[in-house]
Amino acid sequence: MFVTNENIVELSNQTVDTNTIDQNRYGNIETQFSHLSINENCNHIADENQVEGVTRVVGNVTENNVSADVDGENVTTENVVELSNQTEKGSNESSQERVYDNVTHQAKKLELRSYQEDLVKSAVEGKNTVICAPTGSGKTYTALHIIKQHLQKGRCPPTHQKPVVVFLVNQKPLVKQQEGVFKEYLEPYYRVIQLTGEARHISLSDVIQQGYDLIVLTAQILENALDRKHIECLSVFSMLVFDECHHTQKKQPFNVIMSRYRDLKKIGSSVRKPQIIGLTASLGVGKAKSTTDAVDHLLKLCANLDAQELSTVRNKNDLEKYVPVPQEDFFNVPGRSNNPFATEINEIMSEIEMIMPARGRYSLKSKERPERGTQDYERWVTHLRKNSTDVINDPEIRRLYKTCTDQLKEYNSCLFVNKEARSKDALDYLDRYFNKLEDLREGFDDLDHELFNKFKDKRTELEKVAKDPQNKNPVLEKLGSLILDAYVKKPDSRAMLMTKTKASCHALKGWIQDTDDLTDLNPAVLVGSSDSGDIPGMTQEQQTAVLEKFEEGYHRIIVCTSVGQEGIDIKKCNLVLRYNFSTNEIGRIQAKGRSRAEGGKTYLVTRKDTTIDRQEQVNIFREHLMYEALHEITRMSHADFIHKIEVKQTGLEDCSPKARFESKPMPVYPVTFRCERCKIDACLSSDFRVINNSHHIVLDEAFLRDKVVIKKEKDEKKIDDLFYKEGKVQCRKCMYHWGSMARFPLLKDGVFPTLKVKCFELDIPRHGRKQYKKWKEVPFGIEPMELPGKETKGKQGTREPEEE
Repeated sequence: MFVTNENIVELSNQTVDTNTIDQNRYGNIETQFSHLSINENCNHIADENQVEGVTRVVGNVTENNVSADVDGENVTTENVVELSNQTEKGSNESSQERVYDNVTHQAKKLELRSYQEDLVKSAVEGKNTVICAPTGSGKTYTALHIIKQHLQKGRCPPTHQKPVVVFLVNQKPLVKQQEGVFKEYLEPYYRVIQLTGEARHISLSDVIQQGYDLIVLTAQILENALDRKHIECLSVFSMLVFDECHHTQKKQPFNVIMSRYRDLKKIGSSVRKPQIIGLTASLGVGKAKSTTDAVDHLLKLCANLDAQELSTVRNKNDLEKYVPVPQEDFFNVPGRSNNPFATEINEIMSEIEMIMPARGRYSLKSKERPERGTQDYERWVTHLRKNSTDVINDPEIRRLYKTCTDQLKEYNSCLFVNKEARSKDALDYLDRYFNKLEDLREGFDDLDHELFNKFKDKRTELEKVAKDPQNKNPVLEKLGSLILDAYVKKPDSRAMLMTKTKASCHALKGWIQDTDDLTDLNPAVLVGSSDSGDIPGMTQEQQTAVLEKFEEGYHRIIVCTSVGQEGIDIKKCNLVLRYNFSTNEIGRIQAKGRSRAEGGKTYLVTRKDTTIDRQEQVNIFREHLMYEALHEITRMSHADFIHKIEVKQTGLEDCSPKARFESKPMPVYPVTFRCERCKIDACLSSDFRVINNSHHIVLDEAFLRDKVVIKKEKDEKKIDDLFYKEGKVQCRKCMYHWGSMARFPLLKDGVFPTLKVKCFELDIPRHGRKQYKKWKEVPFGIEPMELPGKETKGKQGTREPEEE
């Protein structure tokens, strides 16, 4: 499939100018990067951290039984490498590096390929560099070489501090993967450690104090440490490496960190500023429709990263010897011609839709109802719900709309699963939802009982239809034939099956397990950390275990959401299937890149009644547009490039914490929080305190005594480095889930109800009833609670904790 001027389809009323693309310039699109070190003949601008002839001097240090005092708990970490019996290498060795005697392995020798040597040139010279190279080209190894060269330089002006490198990733599964590579090549000469929000044993400040050279961590961990003043500022580091740096945009964690860097840069040369390295295979073009727009997007991204150089592959012939390009194909398959399961579900939904105007005594204005089983329908239901909150004063009628719209959303999701997988999987989805509802029967009203029984009465018929062998999904059948064919031809294949939602992930896993020809593949699911309705997320430990077993061959196929789309490096993976799943041009490039093995294949399998095929055409166009924009940048002089970056930086959005929080005034009058379901008054805004701009706790003892019931969890769950979930907080009247009981170690292990704003209606004086999905959307501030060791900076707004 190749994009042409004729087959670019307008998507979402967006016109794309295909005449801006010189398509004849591109042969193999994956290898058409041209070297972008801007005007090599120009004099290079030396970075402040660049220094020649500096020898790293390390004295004898002994550090036994390393431990960390985190959140009041003194615990020992397995990750801390003891410094006992540390010796200095002989002076006749050129590297002058440290050796730790208790590290058993020898560091692997790293030899760069020709095209990789080109990629690292400006970065090794000390310049802030964005490296853009195809997936599978070894960007991690180029980063490793840059890091090693940086560490070997030792202490650099102006402060002559010890070099400390941070390698930042945007997803938890990548932390362990990258740490493993770095340890292989850097230890025993340099100390490497990984950190994520799930690490209870050690904090970032402890790691720095204990003298680690390279820290691999999620961006949110670094931002949290800076925000909480666990570390003072970015000048404690000598280098920041951003993996998948195309995420340095808007208010994403990478860009928030770079906003802090830009603030540091304004201070001048008296403080150390870390060197910035960005790595990506896909800079993207945003919503660009022309080469000019695409160039503008790339320059803004480089400005966010304070780039002095943009470097890509120059020696394409060398690249092609090492980086196989997967075969790509596209299958657009008709869905079921007869769908009795969907017919039954549509009847139930129709009956619920009629309840609202009939019993609600209100005719809410809304657009014409879209087709059920679509995202448009879900938006329509959400709009109905919002209108009922804004317009209807009777709390009982508002509860009626809440009950009906909640169930309509679940039935709509059921129809979506039915389209993606089997009717059996769709019925399983509904069973999980109504089983959970059954736990809340104590708080049911008459309508709750009626709708609950409606499903139970229909369930026998639904099960009968779901078991009918005539009710097969042809799109799923096509997917199965592609998977089976790959394993027949190559039995040791590894496949990644990508889909949109957690629900469809689990449905597809169940389908593979139940299919005789595929069950031996032993599928596993890989999803993000956040929960989705009744479907739990995965911890980093669980994600890492799945990937390790996938690489070993225990799992020969994994079913994943977008969390598996970027950065996952399984060299044996030779098949990537995107199943009704297409995001943007970045996602397209990244997904193809998961197929690493020689002779790899990547397939897009879609249902004909979707717009995914059109979306993919636009993605292909924008991929070409990205390469065209890169070519335009190569034609700039170095001076012109730097000037354009400086101009862009003058107009960058301030993403610093101060800018995010300073505009939240405290409410003049208390805001009443009412249960979203039964509308009972729960608490006031003045009862809340916010911890670290993130966790919203209620201090009123009467709230715990009179308003809620607590259901203890079997095992506490760590949410981040402040918050341990110990149980559920539910409305005493209707049993609706309001939030969690949370233990905060920094508050002397105090346990407080921590509430979700989306579970409440807010009655704001002079503004009426409002609902918000996240605390950061709330237009007023909450009184902050000061944590030990951190100054409170006045009344602030809120920020969400780390999510997928």
